Amino acid sequence: GEAGAGIGTMAMEAAAMAGDRPSKYAAAKSNWCIPTAVCRAQSEFTQTGVKNNCLKGVKWSPDGSCLLTASEDQQLRLFNLPYEIAAAAADDPDNSGGAECEAPFSDLRSALSVKEGDSVYDYCWYPLMSSADPLTCCFLSSSKDHPIHMWDAYDGSLRASYIPRNHLDELTAAYALAFDPTGSRIYCGFERAVRVFDVTRPGCVCTTRPTCPTRRSRNGQRGVISCLDFAPDYSGLFAAGSFGGTTGLYVENDPKMITQLEGHTGGVTQVRFSHDGLYLFTAARCDDDIVLWDVRSTCRELGRFSRRSRGNQRIGFDLSADSRGLVSASQDGRVRARRRRRQRRRAHSLSRARTRAASRQ
Repeated sequence: GEAGAGIGTMAMEAAAMAGDRPSKYAAAKSNWCIPTAVCRAQSEFTQTGVKNNCLKGVKWSPDGSCLLTASEDQQLRLFNLPYEIAAAAADDPDNSGGAECEAPFSDLRSALSVKEGDSVYDYCWYPLMSSADPLTCCFLSSSKDHPIHMWDAYDGSLRASYIPRNHLDELTAAYALAFDPTGSRIYCGFERAVRVFDVTRPGCVCTTRPTCPTRRSRNGQRGVISCLDFAPDYSGLFAAGSFGGTTGLYVENDPKMITQLEGHTGGVTQVRFSHDGLYLFTAARCDDDIVLWDVRSTCRELGRFSRRSRGNQRIGFDLSADSRGLVSASQDGRVRARRRRRQRRRAHSLSRARTRAASRQ
């Protein structure tokens, strides 16, 4: 795609002009049984010359104006939300629904693409990203045998590089990436460790937080830290999934692990907090279940959502705006959508631990 095509421009124009012309698309109804396809991106992934160029993931920008993808051809592509869909969403902010699509959906073309040096391990958006502020429009990526890169989402230029090194002073790639909610620090997953970079200080300087003392130690969280996510309530609480099959809960200003969740048969590939920060969803490879945890106090398991995941691939999932809706990919070629019941909210000890952690920040 053409670099510098204007990230989110169409979405902003659509929001401003939604009342000027009717949209041929409907804002998606809150109907989890009858989904409607409104657009697709296919040709760019099938015409690359790379055999079996599978899509590794899709991530919405924080402001909802565009999508970021990673694929087997080592490319990160950015797709702007089509005008018609953005206009329909602006015309129907409560997501109450409208008329169905009048014409077949077209094939999306990327507004921007950047190529990593090798297979992409992970990528993530800057959490405060807004299309109205170009300075906030950026994302991170990590690939095999390469530093962590921060890319400009407007023109595809490289803004900064963060270089993790091991005890032999050799470059080592991060398996997982996450910004803290303020966007001031970058958390990265490695074998038995999480490393923290200051966004304003590119280069090699970082803080290392071991999750396990040694390879043979039975204490702590073992294995490669494969995924990370922060609670959105600015409490400093974050979850770290491991290929060892466990999920650890930590707070930013305390190196000790709060608790360890064990409920998967394979390595954990995704952790995701609900939007209120009270619940945690985890998924693993070679494991059909997405597990829902209550992280308010006891960290007990609340339920499981099934999808087919028998291989080593990362089979991703995402949550609706209220976190009650869960949508997951599946190895059988289907997308599964579920709704969960509301849970009671109570004050718990983990909430007090969060408060103490926040007070130390």
